[in-house]
Amino acid sequence: MTYLNFDRVRLEAATLPSTPTLATAATILRAAICNAEGFGELTFESKDLAKLYAALNPPRRVKPGAFGFDWVHRAIAKKDDSRECLKQVYCDGMNFVATDGHRLHLIPCPPGTTSGYYDRSGALLPDPTSIGPFPDYMRIVSRTERHPKCVLNIAELPIECSGYLNHTFYDVYVLPNGALVNDIYFGQAIHGAKTVVAYLSQDAEETIRLELPDQAVAIIAPSFRKQDPEVKDNV
Repeated sequence: MTYLNFDRVRLEAATLPSTPTLATAATILRAAICNAEGFGELTFESKDLAKLYAALNPPRRVKPGAFGFDWVHRAIAKKDDSRECLKQVYCDGMNFVATDGHRLHLIPCPPGTTSGYYDRSGALLPDPTSIGPFPDYMRIVSRTERHPKCVLNIAELPIECSGYLNHTFYDVYVLPNGALVNDIYFGQAIHGAKTVVAYLSQDAEETIRLELPDQAVAIIAPSFRKQDPEVKDNV
């Protein structure tokens, strides 16, 4: 087994751009090996690769943005999803809401907004019956209100690399209750906010509610605790 000198990794990483290429990372990997002479074919444990990735590619911070219709639209399902109702933003006369089954974004809609489905531009779609009924989103929103409430300082949350598959590392935020949250979903939900109010169950596999500026609410299902995490489809 070959061991890495991670202090050397961090020193070398300080000279890199924020998103190093695989070739650059490989160069730094070689430079970080304790015994650099005649190392031949190298093998590493997954935890070592995770540490290397965290050292070379620290999390990016984004500027705070508005929690409006565009923010809600980010939570729609992908184009290849068979559930047509999840590929649009829905309005019930009270809220704009979107979900892909893994996460949900919600904001209050302006008074007098027509109920129905809206496309990305914010235009009302003409025939909602062809899309089908939207899920009962208030069931999950109201259920998460019963969880204990706390304030999260985003800069203090640990980020871990939970797995490596097909040349892709999967990162998760680790919340105070031990829940692991997909870093892309979490980053899109907080939208650059530095602190958020979170409702966290003692059960780390329960859905997480985030209260955000402009009365926005995000619900995220946690990731599984395993080598290559999947996201639970329970929103």
